[in-house]
Amino acid sequence: MREAFDWSSKRDADVANNKALLFMAKAGSAYQAKQKMLADYKNQIKAVEEDTMEGLNHVFAKLKIS
Repeated sequence: MREAFDWSSKRDADVANNKALLFMAKAGSAYQAKQKMLADYKNQIKAVEEDTMEGLNHVFAKLKIS
């Protein structure tokens, strides 16, 4: 019985299938990396915005400005 994919095969069809599988794996990894990077970026923006507002509130409180 043959495996679903054979990495050592030199047959054109097997080589093409292996390349397709590698492409799909790389595309999936790239998508996940992009999603993580986007989530990290949004969290950083949110943290900066919150920190800026907290900082301003702290400064205003020290100056007794409401």
